[in-house]
Amino acid sequence: MVKVAPNVVTPQSEVSAKPKATPTVKPKASGRAASKAAKGDDVEKATAGHLDDQVIQRYVTSTLDEVIGNIKFNYKLAKDWNVKVINNLTRKLNASSDPRKFIVHSTLLPIGNDTGLSVANMCYWQTSFDSTHYVKWQSNTTACIIFIHLIDIE
Repeated sequence: MVKVAPNVVTPQSEVSAKPKATPTVKPKASGRAASKAAKGDDVEKATAGHLDDQVIQRYVTSTLDEVIGNIKFNYKLAKDWNVKVINNLTRKLNASSDPRKFIVHSTLLPIGNDTGLSVANMCYWQTSFDSTHYVKWQSNTTACIIFIHLIDIE
């Protein structure tokens, strides 16, 4: 069954200064792994080797904590941060046991008065195999929105 899975994020009202970095994960669709419960403590051993939301949240959070942490937002550094975030997430996804192809999208913005951003994407695919994951991370001065799309191409 093919469905259109829209993902719309309007973080303008969500972006506010917080004392420490806080990730939020909002799964938009489930993959093959959701049809069977993962066994054991290791969340990376999800059925058929597919990544789940907890693993993706851990990948994104650890990457953003390493690359940006609590450094004050700096426009001159933002491009380098985005490149490092995408490269680190790509490396982690490649090293995982998930056989699906992936797309990683990162958006960085400063947190301040009247800061707003509207992000939208739409996916047309097999919801039983493919999934998209949204993680919002923020520090006192920086917000980051990550979309990871996992696509089963067989």
